[in-house]
Amino acid sequence: MIDSKLNTVSPSEYKRLKSLLRDPKDIEEIISIMEQKVIELSKSKNSKAEDLKRIEFKKAELKLQEAAKKLEEVREKLENKIGVSTYALRERIKELTCLYGISQLAEKVDISIQDLLKQSLDLIRSAWQFPKITYVRIQFKELMIKKDDFLTSKWKQEAPIRRSNEIIGKIEVYYKKEKPNSYEGPFLKEERSLINAIAEVIGRFAERKEVEQELIESEEKYRTLVNNVSDIIIETDLEGNRTFVNPQISKITGYDIEESILKNKFDLMHPDDRENVKRAIGKAIINKSVVSVEYRTRHKEGYYIPMLARGMVKDTNGTLKIIFIMSDITEIKKARDLIIEENKKLEELNNIKRSLIIRVSHELKTPLNS
Repeated sequence: MIDSKLNTVSPSEYKRLKSLLRDPKDIEEIISIMEQKVIELSKSKNSKAEDLKRIEFKKAELKLQEAAKKLEEVREKLENKIGVSTYALRERIKELTCLYGISQLAEKVDISIQDLLKQSLDLIRSAWQFPKITYVRIQFKELMIKKDDFLTSKWKQEAPIRRSNEIIGKIEVYYKKEKPNSYEGPFLKEERSLINAIAEVIGRFAERKEVEQELIESEEKYRTLVNNVSDIIIETDLEGNRTFVNPQISKITGYDIEESILKNKFDLMHPDDRENVKRAIGKAIINKSVVSVEYRTRHKEGYYIPMLARGMVKDTNGTLKIIFIMSDITEIKKARDLIIEENKKLEELNNIKRSLIIRVSHELKTPLNS
């Protein structure tokens, strides 16, 4: 029994103990030897426990490092996804801003076709994906509008400018350097839609300008031209009673010419817009100038259409008449509203991104500090 208890004792110590056991007087020395062994055993156990603790701590530390690495990977993936969405949204806003800006220029009553084209160059350039290497040229009849630093290359996108079915010019966009292939060479699908829309705006502007010029220059050509333009043309007396409407009114409002001619200018106008239009007409009469005003007109089916009216006073043998050229601006209003909406979305994405970075950074720091 004693032998089994002493299995941790060295051979020399074991021999010494056996010799001491023969003489009970040496019991104190035996106790001293045993106490010393107990102390040594205790230290050995404590050392092993510390080693185990260190091993467990190391394992926990490795797990935390692995978790932190995974969290970092998740954060990077989320940042990349948000980054891609933010970039696409910014590009969309650029395109909408360009189209809206050119549309606004085209609605100015006193702007020439040459000035419109010149001011459109920078708007177009800034809307493309790589504006720093983008060069724009607009050809309109005999006009060739471009910047002094303009250059051409093999990376080109273009769209024809039409008046009715006749091609009267074109818009050309060039990239100075090669870029990765997309929808149409290096150009995006959205850029194809944008350049087509810009060409259409310029074509309609040119069409309207020709009509306005013809109205001033020749009364004889007036009836022919107004019947073939895409805008509504109305002639009224000073009280708003209509004396002439062109066929386009049927396409936009749903009322045929016979119905429309019997209505007062203000009958189909939204009640909230009437005073503003009356003030604009008064200004045109007093100043003998062209005025521009937005209002809403009621469609035959009951809904309202946003319109832009440009009015001028005409003196026919001492009788004052007012001629209105009116455009449906539904798409322009949509573009304006969409720009506001897209900017809100962009701000929300930026807020999410900032919040995500703060939260992930906090989660990465917290486990290692706890």
